Amino acid sequence: MTRHAIGLLRRDVSGASWQDDEAAIHAVAQECGTRVVLVVLADSARWGDHLVNHLLNLIYGEDADDLIVPTIDHLYSSELRALVKLADVICVDTRKRHTVALKEDDNYDLEQIVTRDAVTLQQVSPHP
Repeated sequence: MTRHAIGLLRRDVSGASWQDDEAAIHAVAQECGTRVVLVVLADSARWGDHLVNHLLNLIYGEDADDLIVPTIDHLYSSELRALVKLADVICVDTRKRHTVALKEDDNYDLEQIVTRDAVTLQQVSPHP
């Protein structure tokens, strides 16, 4: 079963390299065995605090397993906490995946975020 991803880049964070960042999102998705269904080009000044709500709706609506960002700087820590409850967040620059923790009883701890290598995750279980 193919995993689906949404890409996110904030043009004000990427600056002039936003097109390179978008290409990198697609490249990492391919490395991870994930198919990008859409890329959101956002601007912090325009979206402000509403971007996380928009992303949550897109993740839910597209049934996305992953959100891929060029760097963690494209998300605020509060956004990361909210987003990992619905999808794993993959950072292109570090090739790390941020996800919710799996407890010993095989239930997810939605308050704890763990980080692991992203490119080895073609065998990842579905998100809660």
